[in-house]
Amino acid sequence: MTLELHPRESADGARLTARRVAAVRARRAHARRDLPLIPGWVSECTLAVGEEAHIVRVHRRGDRERRPYVAKVLRPMGPDGEPRDVEEQRWRLLLEIDALRALGSVGCPDIARVVTFGMGTGDAPPPWYVMPHYAGGAMWTDDGVEGRWAEAYRGRIDRVLEIAEVVAGTLAFMHDAPRPCVHGHVITGNVLLTAPGGRPVLGDFGYASLAGSAIRRRATDVADEWCWRPPELGRGGRVAASPASDVFMLGGLIYEALSGGRRLPPASGWPEPCVHERPEHSLRRDTNDPRVAAVSALLGRMLVANPKRRLSARQVAQACRGIRTGTSVGGRALRGA
Repeated sequence: MTLELHPRESADGARLTARRVAAVRARRAHARRDLPLIPGWVSECTLAVGEEAHIVRVHRRGDRERRPYVAKVLRPMGPDGEPRDVEEQRWRLLLEIDALRALGSVGCPDIARVVTFGMGTGDAPPPWYVMPHYAGGAMWTDDGVEGRWAEAYRGRIDRVLEIAEVVAGTLAFMHDAPRPCVHGHVITGNVLLTAPGGRPVLGDFGYASLAGSAIRRRATDVADEWCWRPPELGRGGRVAASPASDVFMLGGLIYEALSGGRRLPPASGWPEPCVHERPEHSLRRDTNDPRVAAVSALLGRMLVANPKRRLSARQVAQACRGIRTGTSVGGRALRGA
């Protein structure tokens, strides 16, 4: 499915489009190369190719049953064809592994699990780690060509809010954990499904910020601008992502899935609040479900420029459940419910 862009996209949006086209071309070329060779593992096929990493299905060497796992191998070359800083990659991978293991140790639900990893020394491949195989894949998979949805999400309020409720619950646990953690890149490509139509699992903690970590997150290290980048992060990453930033991104995930891939102009250039309610963006184009008004109201409390006015992740989880069951509207409980 081809993602739609607003016809009057800003200059920033045009530059973003150009970068994405260049990145796709580079990823196509990379996907045609030999699969990465990971010590002790057999690479079977490419599942996705992103700007940062190569996602590969693997199995343990010597395993006759070939039980599947997934390896995330950081790419040695950037989208521009320039080699990446290996030390920077090792630092990034250690940060991701540290966050996943710290959260796993305190029982954080529905996050990816690290099976094993390597730092890419000597003749080994670039930094990598292996996780379980989540058979449903990602909600959205960038395969380096056109990309694909795991399911037909457009207009399916129950399914999309079911996924969003679980992800919001995971974020709420992370934000309130003894060592709070901000994910920093909540997008459809980073939400995995345990099986086709199954439960979501939040993955890719490469931009996570974990309190008390010995591996310090740099304030400037925030994902490049994309349409769901919260406006408070601005340009150059001078402000660190916060729990409210995660909530904004989750709002973008809900909108993008329900609209079947439609995206809004970059949030930093929104001319007014509730841009998602303008006729050309309205979710009423995608469903006649009467609950769409409640979903739009919920998004109005997530996709809001002022982070202090956004719902918490826990409130979002409650609102998603309430809209699905008819007991709340846009995050506000109905009287008598």
